[in-house]
Amino acid sequence: MTTFTCSVSGKTVEANRIPRRWKNISGTYYCPEAWKERYCIRAIVVPVASPEAIGKGSPEAWKELRATLANSWSRSTEAANWALRRLLANDVTREPQATKCPPMPSIYLYGERDWTGWSQSASAVLRTVEQTYRATRYEIVWRGSRSLPNVKYPYPYPIHNAAWRLSELPDGGVFFDAPLIGGRASMRLRGGHQYRRQLTGLRWLIEHPELRGEASIYQRGNEIVVKVVGWFPRKTDEKRSGTLFLRTGETKFLVGLNEKDERLFLFPGDRVREWLVRHENGLQRWHDSMKAEMRRPKRASRKNAEDMQNRAEKCRNRINSFIDETAAQCVNHAVRRQLARIVYNDECQTYFRQFPWYRVKMLLQQKCNAAGIEFEYSSAATEAGTARKPATDGVST
Repeated sequence: MTTFTCSVSGKTVEANRIPRRWKNISGTYYCPEAWKERYCIRAIVVPVASPEAIGKGSPEAWKELRATLANSWSRSTEAANWALRRLLANDVTREPQATKCPPMPSIYLYGERDWTGWSQSASAVLRTVEQTYRATRYEIVWRGSRSLPNVKYPYPYPIHNAAWRLSELPDGGVFFDAPLIGGRASMRLRGGHQYRRQLTGLRWLIEHPELRGEASIYQRGNEIVVKVVGWFPRKTDEKRSGTLFLRTGETKFLVGLNEKDERLFLFPGDRVREWLVRHENGLQRWHDSMKAEMRRPKRASRKNAEDMQNRAEKCRNRINSFIDETAAQCVNHAVRRQLARIVYNDECQTYFRQFPWYRVKMLLQQKCNAAGIEFEYSSAATEAGTARKPATDGVST
């Protein structure tokens, strides 16, 4: 038996090996509570600037990199779709007399095929797909309200935390090196003032390689993007107290209230509604122009479809930027007022007809974790009737 002692809390545990959820960082042990208080997990996303350390990269280098990535993305996409089909085939079939959804049968996906050459990445793909399937299994198998998802190419290629490396170049840039199917790939990540926050996080991981998590390479539009996950110090302030309540409303996008239901700030979101309405009208016009009766030439139809795809991507990027800015402003407001907690309620989702509300919650939670602020999602209480009423004009409710 070995005695493990937390370096922060002093908690002692005797076991044959390091206990579950404990961390061993360079010989220093952390219990789960102490680790959660000191560190938070974050993801850093940076586009690739060049496949070479200097310059924009030669056409031959770009061609070689894209060919290697295409092979890796093809394997990961095929493995993800194969795993989904195997999970459904191995699952139960609902019988007419059944009254309760049975547990999911066990299955060892990794042992059913040969993953030579990319075993660690394949294991990560299978694990992620199985988690996604388990999250939607009830709707797929029991209720039949959803169909089995189909993974589209290119599916992100994951890389184990011990396999990828970061290095800083003499000019301040960051170089990323990772193994892919068919060989290793090296690429220079973008820099500049617009990526100052990302570069700060990357340099932290360069100095503390033991805090690295999984990385992945995927495609966003025409860009090749690298996402690295790592553990970063959590900001703490013992002087913080109080709660900021964030609620969605019928006439406003988001309203910030204090504990006395007094309005602190609001985000109307009128311009976003205009973006969405303009985009929906453009989609409708595009569908009308693509009907068989119009008899448009294939070249013109293809060009029209490409234009509509570019407009959809532009609208999606604008919405994501708006959500990111809104979440950052809400958390910064709580930091400035030295508030210790943010309670978010999105029960009312009628202000926008089609909107990624899940991203608002996700980004708020991520930014609260990075700022050391407690985050609480209160919409779960609406089912029990204990949630607060949604805000209307944001003055008081």
